[in-house]
Amino acid sequence: MNFSAKRPVSATLSASGRGIGYKSAKEARKSCTVPEPFSFDNRERFKKKPIVQLRLEQEMLERLEIEQIEYSQVTISSIHPFSL
Repeated sequence: MNFSAKRPVSATLSASGRGIGYKSAKEARKSCTVPEPFSFDNRERFKKKPIVQLRLEQEMLERLEIEQIEYSQVTISSIHPFSL
């Protein structure tokens, strides 16, 4: 028996592979949901930082700079005489 001949045309997969209701891959791409950030994410991004947090970030940057300077310095060992 040939079962594919009995199926209606709308039940077959379309070119996009999405199934029933889409005619082409182009239409399927247009109908996709576009994610948007929540409102509290936007609010947090533009919110002014507290003074404590600003000071902490400044101290961390200063410590990193000092650490980079210390790592970049080359140490030269002094030559000791073999016999004293």
